[in-house]
Amino acid sequence: LAGMLLLVSLANVIMDRAKFIDESAVNTAAPAVEVSETSAKDPLADMGVAPQLPVTAGEKPTVTLSPAPPPTPAPTVRAPQP
Repeated sequence: LAGMLLLVSLANVIMDRAKFIDESAVNTAAPAVEVSETSAKDPLADMGVAPQLPVTAGEKPTVTLSPAPPPTPAPTVRAPQP
């Protein structure tokens, strides 16, 4: 009888804790952040990854080319001699 009472009280504690956790949980289905009207216009600029475009149409971007590094020979492998 004491074991059964202990088992029922343990189940009651577990259920109370589960209800408390469910009530305090954050609803992930509803978005927490509302989208502003400006973010829909240029999402890349809002993230800070917008390309750096020339300010005026007369400016041309400068391209710098660097020479390729000198080729390196392939490593040599010694095959075992029979």
